[in-house]
Amino acid sequence: MNAKIRFGVITAIGIALVSLLSSNNALHAQQALTEVSVESKTITPGSTSSVNIVISEGPDAGVADIQGLLKFDPKVLKATRIEGQQDYEIFASKLDNNAGEVKFLVTKLRAPYAKAGPIIKIEFQAIGKSGDKSDLRLTLDVLRDPDGRNIPNKIINGLITLGSVQNQPPTAKFSFTPAEPKVDEEISFKDESTDPDGASDIVSWEWDFGDGTTSTEQNPKKKYAQKKVYDVRLTVRDRGGLTNFVIKKVPVGIVPPKADFTFTPTSPEVGDEVQFTDKSTDDGQIVSRQWDFGDGTTSTDQNPKKRYAQAGTFKVKLTVRDNDGAESSVEKTITVKASSKPTISVFPNPARDSATFVFTLPPGATTGTLFVFNMAGKLVLKQEKLTGTQFVWDIKKADVPSGPYYYLLLAFKDNAVVGRSRVEKLVIQR
Repeated sequence: MNAKIRFGVITAIGIALVSLLSSNNALHAQQALTEVSVESKTITPGSTSSVNIVISEGPDAGVADIQGLLKFDPKVLKATRIEGQQDYEIFASKLDNNAGEVKFLVTKLRAPYAKAGPIIKIEFQAIGKSGDKSDLRLTLDVLRDPDGRNIPNKIINGLITLGSVQNQPPTAKFSFTPAEPKVDEEISFKDESTDPDGASDIVSWEWDFGDGTTSTEQNPKKKYAQKKVYDVRLTVRDRGGLTNFVIKKVPVGIVPPKADFTFTPTSPEVGDEVQFTDKSTDDGQIVSRQWDFGDGTTSTDQNPKKRYAQAGTFKVKLTVRDNDGAESSVEKTITVKASSKPTISVFPNPARDSATFVFTLPPGATTGTLFVFNMAGKLVLKQEKLTGTQFVWDIKKADVPSGPYYYLLLAFKDNAVVGRSRVEKLVIQR
């Protein structure tokens, strides 16, 4: 059975079911007109938005059934979904984006019946261009109350307008060659800026070469007369007036440092201590280092240590600067695997009234046992059969004085130890 015949059959069945609710189809001439309106709105090209079919000034009994057709311009809009509102059910529907039609039969078989508000929501995708418009023309075949009486109505059609796409700012970017220019050597600057609204949306370029000279060319050339590290700034502007800038250091007559680093272990697990070692070189002296570990944490140490709290792949970036002011960066990827050992931490630390231990068990483990020791090695807490992810220790009820304590977690499977966490420190302050 094709879709057209199927829709017709379902619709006929629906109308028959509604008709069985009442044999009284008398029209009450004195009844006020119920307003059935289609929302109007402005949306941006490429976006998806919903339009409601809304009733107002409905009869006291409310609306039980509504059947009809909504026509739209298929060159401007694409219907993607229809659903009932206020617990009204879509008994039958057909979205025809070739003809630009949405057919529907919506019903509600039990109270409460709405006298006002949205009944149907239709979702459209805007496929036209900015400035396009589509009328939303509604035709009703059925509008009935719960007793099966026809409801006199007045239709107010809607309109969708495709408005202008909101201007997005550009992103300034450039490169230069050679990478290590000499004094009086010609340097070619290449604009690599981008704009979400299209590369042609960028209309101006303002270069400041850091020596008092400027340019408005897109891809200028430049020679420097003195040995120095210059801060070159590029500012770009789009058609909407939005700007963005970027600054790069250009070392002229200076050999920049070569950033490099290693890390061990090369395949760490969550909670493992990773040693990062700076291997950068320079013809002079490296005076500063900036580490970005890819998880929101940073360091300025020469050879920092780091523990990752989550599994995943992280991009670690090291930027070094030498005594001439020249900079260099290198980025490497580190993959942190899920821990095969149990992990445990505690907060707050120091703790006063209670301490929450947060832990993870390795794959295959079924329970954990928490041990807490004082500085003399005496066991002050042993909590067995731990499951889940945390345990709260009520310190107020424990006979433990202020001071440092050490804790660890053993993981068990079938009463056999399958893993042990690192020993960690907890400070109690009474």
